[in-house]
Amino acid sequence: MRFMALKMEKWKGLTFQKNNLAVGTILQLNGYNNPKYVIVKNLGIDEKFPSYGAKYLVVNLDTLEQKYFEAYLLKFIEEKKDDRIQTYILKEKLSLEETFEIFAKSEEKRKIKEKQEQEKRETLKALEEKGRELFKKYIPENAKALIVARYEIDKCDSMTDYFNTETKETVILGYSFHTKDLFSEMRKFADRIPETKHLAEKNPKFEHREKYAWGAGYYLKAGNRYSTGWKIEKERKWRGDWDKELYIAMAKRCIFENLPTEKQENQENKTIGKCKISNYKGHPIITLPNGFTFGLSKAKAILENIEEIKKFVEDTRKEEKW
Repeated sequence: MRFMALKMEKWKGLTFQKNNLAVGTILQLNGYNNPKYVIVKNLGIDEKFPSYGAKYLVVNLDTLEQKYFEAYLLKFIEEKKDDRIQTYILKEKLSLEETFEIFAKSEEKRKIKEKQEQEKRETLKALEEKGRELFKKYIPENAKALIVARYEIDKCDSMTDYFNTETKETVILGYSFHTKDLFSEMRKFADRIPETKHLAEKNPKFEHREKYAWGAGYYLKAGNRYSTGWKIEKERKWRGDWDKELYIAMAKRCIFENLPTEKQENQENKTIGKCKISNYKGHPIITLPNGFTFGLSKAKAILENIEEIKKFVEDTRKEEKW
């Protein structure tokens, strides 16, 4: 009992000390390059979480970045027994003058960072609003999915067993009125930007079917899941709205402004007899049953010289005995 009482008394003593660390006290994290911090403020004990002990505002002595530590997570350097990741209270201290100077520099850095983050939020908000307007103009309300191209950067690190990609650019290629994943549909939109034209080719190696736990879904990509390159996939609405990322992507790069109008696109289904009428880069073209395709200027030239062409065909038939 005497031993337990002494142990409890010692624990209470250490807890009291940890809750009353002086401004200027140096803390050091054992691990992750062993950064050092200086306590610049004791914010006291939160009444809602008294067991956490005092909360300290600290400044990283190398980066001048601010963070918080709570007393219950700290140990005195005398308590160090191994190399586990732990923040220790060192015996060394900085003078109040040095501490306040470091705190002033960190505050200046914090304010600059906050201003930059605020400007970034305002920029993204403006882009989102612009993107929403473009969606109203180009994406039908009853569209159920979008065909999206993303440029991914390989961020894997085999040494730490880390596998991931980072999206550098997102481009909306088109929309769909159904949510079924079809590679043929994805290929249809692939040639809308130069970067993904190669994915318009029907190549089984480009087709990735990863609809399983931790898989990446259905997508077209020339490389594997974690490789650097462009991929095309279908993006569905979430709770009746598109992801903010898609509105921002539309604002940054809207390809719909340069696409043929709906009237021109409808010409793709128009036929004259056995000939098919479509368009190429916004210009009407005609495709004959034998596959020969030409535009309006060539069609006019043919009509203007139709008699000569007929005679050419008749004479050639006689000479070659067709």
